[in-house]
Amino acid sequence: MLVTNVAAPAPGWGRRRHLARSQGGFTLVEIIVCVGLLGILITAISAISISGTNQLASDTLSRHLDSTAAQLLGTSYARDVEGASQLGATACGTTALGTALVTFVASTDATTVTYRDLLDTGTHSIVRAACSSTGTLLSSTTLATDIATTPTVSCAPTTCVTSGTPPRTVTLNVNRSTSFTFAFDATRRTSATTVGAVLPAQLFALGGTTPLGIGGNGSLTVTGNVVINSSAATAVSMGGANSRLNISGTFRILTGGVCSGCNATKVPNKYPPGSFSTALADPLGYLPAPDETGVAAGSCSGGTGGTCTPGIYASAMNLSSASTLKPGIYILRKGGSFSGNGAITGSGVFLFNGCGLNAPPGCSNSQAGFAVSGQAAVSLTPMTSGVYSKILYYQARSNGSAFSISGGSGVMSFSGVLYAPTASAVTLGAGGGGLTLGAVVGQSLSLTGNGAVSISGS
Repeated sequence: MLVTNVAAPAPGWGRRRHLARSQGGFTLVEIIVCVGLLGILITAISAISISGTNQLASDTLSRHLDSTAAQLLGTSYARDVEGASQLGATACGTTALGTALVTFVASTDATTVTYRDLLDTGTHSIVRAACSSTGTLLSSTTLATDIATTPTVSCAPTTCVTSGTPPRTVTLNVNRSTSFTFAFDATRRTSATTVGAVLPAQLFALGGTTPLGIGGNGSLTVTGNVVINSSAATAVSMGGANSRLNISGTFRILTGGVCSGCNATKVPNKYPPGSFSTALADPLGYLPAPDETGVAAGSCSGGTGGTCTPGIYASAMNLSSASTLKPGIYILRKGGSFSGNGAITGSGVFLFNGCGLNAPPGCSNSQAGFAVSGQAAVSLTPMTSGVYSKILYYQARSNGSAFSISGGSGVMSFSGVLYAPTASAVTLGAGGGGLTLGAVVGQSLSLTGNGAVSISGS
């Protein structure tokens, strides 16, 4: 028998070999599996990132289109409403351009513009159709597309009527998408029948240190409403022992404002006054300055009197003798005055104290105020049509100069609206003859002297 001797393995060898295998890294198969899983993971993450980026880009583009549509539509719509005298009963264009939403009749002529809703494959578009005074279609323009629901029109303070008193504000409501809705509020400029309607009061005090002050033995009678748009402790001040404020309509002061020196005797039947919580906007804030383009110079035949023609007065208009103002627009770049003993009359007159639109460089709206004094018997009435219908005097908003009337024995009548929104003071003095105005809108209004001032509302 052949016997072969085999050495026994050294103690611990099997354990050491096992440990060596566990520390030897990944096998090729394991590496391949890991790389495959990593590729799948990267692909999934990339897909999520690209999807999110695409969605963000889509949302940004949608918002941009929404904004562009709103700007284009808003600009055109505001211009058409501002220039309208009323809403029209006869739509411009045919139903091929869509269903008529609202029609505007221009205040300068009889041309019309109709905004139409055109429905196509489930979405709406807004089309602007413009017609001549005879109804001939001049143009049609698509202003907005991809609108989700039917656009609507609403009006205030009256309903959207095509006869009678027209509305002041006409609102177009548009829902372009499920997430973007906008409304355009546009206000018509004044026409012959609407000035009185837009004024919340015949005496509207916009503000100032003492928005309304009555001193001495003066008496102020207002046929209509009085609104004091101030919360000052001296919103109304009645310092004269025998001063009176007689009001036929409502008397209201902004919450916090005080009627200083007032009592039931000085303010009969309207004391204490009512209140309102939110300050009101300037009711005539929409009025533009007159355009000087192509306007000739105005003049008076006698220099300081005679027959005066409308136009641009580069120097102050100072009338001290009998004068007649022809109908039209007077642009007084450096203010003016009425004084002396003569009669100053005029019908269909609009006085603008300041520089008009497109005035030459260097023209300043803060040149001077306007004053009426002496024994002059003044009788002026405003225009009855156009943008400045029923407005007699308009002082530029950047003109803080004072306006004053201090008459003697002559009776003075200023029909229409006296509008001086930023004048440092508006002083109304009747003297012994009396003073009548249509309406007053301004700040720091005061009544001086012992005469009677009447604001008639006409």
